[in-house]
Amino acid sequence: MKTAKKFEMLSRLYKSGTSAGAKIKETQNAESKANFIHKLKTAVKEAYLLQRNHKIKKISNR
Repeated sequence: MKTAKKFEMLSRLYKSGTSAGAKIKETQNAESKANFIHKLKTAVKEAYLLQRNHKIKKISNR
């Protein structure tokens, strides 16, 4: 794999990982219970996708 492509993948991984954390932090400023639940579900979904992508990469490297 080319160095530029590896850097791009690592950059995306870093951004998606920090994004899930930022979304969880945003839940503290929710305007209502429904807004809190919505923001938390979004963060959980993003964390799940990050974990799933990590598992796929791990399997493909075998």
